[in-house]
Amino acid sequence: MIEFGKPIKTPLGEMHAYEVEMKESGAPYVVKCTDRSGLKHEFLLTQVDDWNKTLAQELVDQGYYPVSNSYRMLHRIDRADWLQHMARHMNLTVADFYKHDGTLGERWGEHYCRVHSKDGKTVDQETYQAVKKLWGSRTPTYVGAAPATKTDPLAAAEASHKAHWLAFGVDTWPKVAEEFGRVLREYNDDLRKQGMRFTARKEHLQRYLPIALRHAVEMFLTVTPKV
Repeated sequence: MIEFGKPIKTPLGEMHAYEVEMKESGAPYVVKCTDRSGLKHEFLLTQVDDWNKTLAQELVDQGYYPVSNSYRMLHRIDRADWLQHMARHMNLTVADFYKHDGTLGERWGEHYCRVHSKDGKTVDQETYQAVKKLWGSRTPTYVGAAPATKTDPLAAAEASHKAHWLAFGVDTWPKVAEEFGRVLREYNDDLRKQGMRFTARKEHLQRYLPIALRHAVEMFLTVTPKV
């Protein structure tokens, strides 16, 4: 696994990694590095580490199962009551999913991931194939709550500020969050109309987060916070 701040081996010698990025959906992951002189370089992750194998194992451990070869999509069983949920939608009983020997039918986990799951990821082709190979003939089952995301700047900003804003009153926070999201979506649409690509828009949006948040706060939080 790539560890930022520690030397990694690349085709051009040892370097320090500072970012890992998928430039477009489904494209191979790229690791950005600096050499000893400070020059920046980019390599495919498969050139510098067995990162795809490590990532694939992590995804399998979290229950993500391959559901689309064309779109490289992985889905997981995202709720503990998945059998009850499926039974309600299929007009069946939970007992219908079990075989005569009392074991669960082999393909129901796969069916849930393909049809009912709302927790999915799109990965690059190498990671998808590695995940598929690790699953083999096994089928998914529920492995616990969804892992926390590390890639959503809006969710991260909301999480870090939510406790503070709740001091103003529980009823006010949803209004702030809604306005915050509206402003970001509007700004994103403007950038898209200007022809800006995804990676550049993401950087602009990250810099715009505090401005959007301040706007939402000033619009709704005009009272003194409760002590």
